[in-house]
Amino acid sequence: MRTISSRAASRFAETRAGWVKQVKSDEELGGSGFETTMIAVAKMRDEFVPADRMKAFNDFLRVTGAGDHPEFIRLMNNVARRLDEPAAPSVAYQPPANIGQRPSGAKRSALYDHPTSNGNRR
Repeated sequence: MRTISSRAASRFAETRAGWVKQVKSDEELGGSGFETTMIAVAKMRDEFVPADRMKAFNDFLRVTGAGDHPEFIRLMNNVARRLDEPAAPSVAYQPPANIGQRPSGAKRSALYDHPTSNGNRR
């Protein structure tokens, strides 16, 4: 079995470090939101990789460096955002007491102020 030369290993480590730097400096993925992004990525991994395949998947990420690649992280983050969209807030709605009643007085003239409205015909 061949081993990777130290030069190739060094170059691969530099490449992965560059990818991490790209992610950390990305407007969408990095900055103060970097930790949140990585939590979302890990959550998607945990959600979609079965427990009995987790070691193999993590080996894949480590050996290939895919887990550090900006586009892999962007993909996983986009999936997380799509699947974790918050539910619409519930609103306690109370209909007005006069619902269903005909408007009267000043309100009526304001609502039916078009010349052809029934209330304005004489």
